[in-house]
Amino acid sequence: MERLLDHLQADKAGRSVRRGTKEPYDNLKLIMVWKNQFRTEPFHYRLKLAVGLKAIQQPKIAYDVLAGKYRTSNVNSDVVERICNSLDVDPLKRLCGEIGRYDLMQENHSNSAKGVGVWVSNWLERFNKTPARTTLPNMTIDKFTSRRLKNDKIFRAGSFELAEEIMLVEYPRFPSD
Repeated sequence: MERLLDHLQADKAGRSVRRGTKEPYDNLKLIMVWKNQFRTEPFHYRLKLAVGLKAIQQPKIAYDVLAGKYRTSNVNSDVVERICNSLDVDPLKRLCGEIGRYDLMQENHSNSAKGVGVWVSNWLERFNKTPARTTLPNMTIDKFTSRRLKNDKIFRAGSFELAEEIMLVEYPRFPSD
């Protein structure tokens, strides 16, 4: 656990939970103190925790954390807004076009970022309702391929961080074996 705390760069409050108690420390309390510490920007807890768990040779738990088995499979909307706010005007407009939200192209920067956040939060639900469709060479594209192609377009539009966040939601279901 000490190696995990080092990797997560836990502050003194988190370490005091581990060291300052006479009874066996509570791992959940320790992780909650780490999660609730003050941060200056939105933070992707699942990714950071999974990387830390892999670093201390706990890949099964790391895959389960990435898969959302321990809470949620949604992207943090604050993270998406921070990513969008870091984009210049043209890349943000290009991103809005790629996701099919042309109405956001006319909005101001912060409203466009919030709109992209709403779109990403509905990412899995929207594509789960999408039926398989036939393309020109009579090849059927299922919902998984359709989502992958959409994420590839987002990546090519220059929104690398956003594509990575979406991939964590899209492809987190690694085998736990």
